[in-house]
Amino acid sequence: MNEEKIVLFSCPHDCGGRCVLKVHVRDGVITRIETDDGEEAQLRACEPMCSP
Repeated sequence: MNEEKIVLFSCPHDCGGRCVLKVHVRDGVITRIETDDGEEAQLRACEPMCSP
């Protein structure tokens, strides 16, 4: 079994926010999407709109 990788991605939803998302991928399949938790303050992404 391959290990899970985290890929940084930008939400393609047309709200203008371009939210940073952390996409968890295992065996080429998205297993989880979460918002960025970096040091810089950021509004929470509209995850349900960006979920596959």
